[in-house]
Amino acid sequence: KSSGGDYTSLSAWEAGQQGDLVSADEIRQAECDNFEDTTACVFAGSTTDATRYMRAYAAQAHGGVYGTASYRLKTAPSGDNQVVYVNQAYTRLEGLLINMNGDDNNNHGIGVAPSVEARIDRCITKNGLASPTYGNSNYGINGLTDRSANLYISTCLVLWAFGATKTNVFGIRTVNHTSGK
Repeated sequence: KSSGGDYTSLSAWEAGQQGDLVSADEIRQAECDNFEDTTACVFAGSTTDATRYMRAYAAQAHGGVYGTASYRLKTAPSGDNQVVYVNQAYTRLEGLLINMNGDDNNNHGIGVAPSVEARIDRCITKNGLASPTYGNSNYGINGLTDRSANLYISTCLVLWAFGATKTNVFGIRTVNHTSGK
């Protein structure tokens, strides 16, 4: 929540909830209320497994439309960054609105490390720029290269503006799976 909640950003929640979820036998859940969060988030550092993991979800459903009635995470990353980066196994993102409002090379709405299993469900990612001039290799959801773990993406929408004469600009991308789905 922007005010009145336990944390003022998803990033602060993730940092405050890190730990050994397996020993604690817990699923830690961030209920993200309707506000615009402007702090990029990295999921990393906790011990998790398939039944004890971190889950971030929108408290208000977006109804398939990127608008202002649900939680929104909007940042302008630069060079090789993501609005949300998942480097922690079994993390789940559900119903989040992600706005990559940057204009640089190698930026992504959601990036998932190739060695971690993750689930992304009912999320909308978009590039918030009307006429991007950014360089190459920008993706709405990026499973990265040499993926060795499962990445489940379901019922997601990518709203991505493409700059003229740019290469490797995709909605959803994973390349060179060594194993996993």
